[in-house]
Amino acid sequence: MSSIYRAFKFAKEQPLGCLGSLLFSAIMTTAAIGAIGFAAYSLIAVSAFKSAIADATGFHMSADSILFNLYNGKCSISRVILDNPSAYDVHNISSNLNFENEPFIIANRIEMQISPSDLIFNGKIKLISISLDIEKLNCIRINNNTYNLSEFIDGIRPIMAANEENGSIFLSDVSVKIKWISYRDISNSRDALYWNLNANIDYSDKSVDNISELFSKLDTRFKEANVPFINKSIFYK
Repeated sequence: MSSIYRAFKFAKEQPLGCLGSLLFSAIMTTAAIGAIGFAAYSLIAVSAFKSAIADATGFHMSADSILFNLYNGKCSISRVILDNPSAYDVHNISSNLNFENEPFIIANRIEMQISPSDLIFNGKIKLISISLDIEKLNCIRINNNTYNLSEFIDGIRPIMAANEENGSIFLSDVSVKIKWISYRDISNSRDALYWNLNANIDYSDKSVDNISELFSKLDTRFKEANVPFINKSIFYK
């Protein structure tokens, strides 16, 4: 009772001080609720991002860390592993294959800026900027109709779009680095083909407002790296 009495006595003798304490408490409470809400929606955005890719393509992503800023849509993903669907498990295809299963993509870091609202509410990845630092891209063909790179591209296209400004496409930054590229063709298990190339592709551009021109430049880079199986899947479909 004495503590309650002292509180009322303080409010009577120091009304401004009491009001200030109440305002400070209200501000701190609001800030705490906001921080919790921000963290919750950021976690939702991360989950939505991983689910959008898996649901659209069948390729499942894991990473050491995923940082997503809900306010500006900036996303940083470190040490990314994108696994092939189970159809590409070489051990289930043939016992004659002397290959080990490898992830589709191993990336050191992926950074992008996307629209948070499009991701959370529509499951769409609307790109404002993107930077890919890929350690290794492992392409595998099972038969004429089953090829993991084509399958991933066909799956990701419907849920991915470029940012638009004033009715025109605009990407602030585009960067693509790929160190190693491998290609395995196991359509004929007795005569399987394996190709591992130190490609060292390094491309960057800013203020991109023409997707056709961007694809043409990337097409040239991949041709220079002598990886036609990439060009045909991405640029000539």
